[in-house]
Amino acid sequence: MRPDPTRCLLLIDDEPAQRRLITAIGARAGWWVRGANDVEAARAMIEDPQEPDFDAILLDHWLTGPEGEALVREVRALNPVLPLLVLTAQTSVNLAFSGEEVELTPAISRDELSRAIKAPVDRIEDTLRAVVAIAGLTAARIDTLILTGGSTQIPAVMQRLRANFPDA
Repeated sequence: MRPDPTRCLLLIDDEPAQRRLITAIGARAGWWVRGANDVEAARAMIEDPQEPDFDAILLDHWLTGPEGEALVREVRALNPVLPLLVLTAQTSVNLAFSGEEVELTPAISRDELSRAIKAPVDRIEDTLRAVVAIAGLTAARIDTLILTGGSTQIPAVMQRLRANFPDA
């Protein structure tokens, strides 16, 4: 049964640690996250009438081979406006967009990605500072950081972590 009034996210990622992390983050943001470890499991969930109606899909880039592309086409055929986001921890990636009248394949560099994610990275930094303050600590008292998930390997995120927690 779907908890209300949360939104439901279908997360397709083959790494259990990533699914756990995104599920926790999603829950804090008001999302009910349903995880699938591969395209076949996701397809079964989408087709299962016992599963909820998904409000968005998050897909690991490594799962976007022919099976992933077919899944994206199927999802688009069922619900053309359903938000579908493909994530990756890679330094650059080729994205392909196609439609009836246009086909684009742009390459995104690390610098372009860093500029594009500046605002979310700023929010991460603000949240980290707020959590430390709420805990009644100072950054100098933090001596260890445990980094999980691909986004912690993004250079912009790593730089902010080092700057905010130099003793960790």
